[in-house]
Order: sequence, then structure tokens, then C-alpha cells
Amino acid sequence: MTDFFVIANGAVDIHLKALSDHLLSALREEKIKPLHVEGYNNLQWVLIDFVDVIAHLFLPEQRKYYNIERLWSEAEVKRYE
Repeated sequence: MTDFFVIANGAVDIHLKALSDHLLSALREEKIKPLHVEGYNNLQWVLIDFVDVIAHLFLPEQRKYYNIERLWSEAEVKRYE
């Protein structure tokens, strides 16, 4: 169970790595450590579990293929650019 999902995508694998690294670094400075990180070695879909918040960072093709937004289609959505 979690309270929030953050779903984002990077343009290419190095961009996805930079997004993941920045998120982990910024939260580490706030003394927030992830419970689990998955997919960091593949850099196609990185899942970072902070318990109350789970971040899903995708390459565009994987985000389109898995379309995880449909699983929570009735949830409130807030979009950020």
C-alpha cells in the first residue's frame, strides 16, 4: 500500500539515470531513504519505493507499453511539466 505514485519518463536511458540519481540524492539530503529500488541497472523502468510514495520512471516506450495509469484510472491525477 502507498499513498502516492509519481509517474514520469525520461527521453533516453541516460536521462532516466539522471532523474533517478537526482531523486535519490535530493531525498537522501532530507534523510529519506528508499525501501527498495528496482530497474536501475536496466534503465528502462526504474521503480523507487519510499513507502508512502512510489516513483515509476520510464522510457517512453515502456511507459506506453505497460500503461500503468490505467490501473488507477479512477484516481485523482495531477500533472506537472
